[in-house]
Amino acid sequence: MTFLIDANVIVYAADGLARQTYLAFSPLLPVNDQIIGRALDLEARRLGANDRIHVATALANDIDTIVSADADFDHVRAIRRVDPLDEAQRSRVLRS
Repeated sequence: MTFLIDANVIVYAADGLARQTYLAFSPLLPVNDQIIGRALDLEARRLGANDRIHVATALANDIDTIVSADADFDHVRAIRRVDPLDEAQRSRVLRS
């Protein structure tokens, strides 16, 4: 099957979704050389590069909690992981 969709509809939908996502996650925190250095120095063997950058960015901005279903974050002592798929954890975070 082939679908023909007006390009303007796609752009509008993407723009709306992009804007909503940006608003939900703003302000965006910068990633600089200090963050990269901190990410490389983390003692967290199970974390990949992107996850290390997330942790380093959080710690550099005094954020001690990360919302993620990825249990590998549980091995980082400096950060608390909240599983968004766990209703009890999610409720505790939303109440605080």
